[in-house]
Amino acid sequence: MHKDNDYIRDLLLECKESVDNQIHVQEAEGVKRQHLLFLFDEGLLAKVNFFAFRLTSKGDAFTEVIRDDSTWQGTKAKAGKTHH
Repeated sequence: MHKDNDYIRDLLLECKESVDNQIHVQEAEGVKRQHLLFLFDEGLLAKVNFFAFRLTSKGDAFTEVIRDDSTWQGTKAKAGKTHH
């Protein structure tokens, strides 16, 4: 599966803006679940149960940094340079 960094950012922001800093996923939402697992693997999310993840303190700090669009674009540009 192709990892979509813009989608990952959207998921983090959705989680951050929720009342309980959690994001929920249905069993049929395979792409969403896989992207949440990418964030889990990086320590940005923790599993609450099979259908919910919450921001970790690391995830909260990272989300604050990438919230700004210009910072996000710069982060993506730097990350792209390391993969070539």
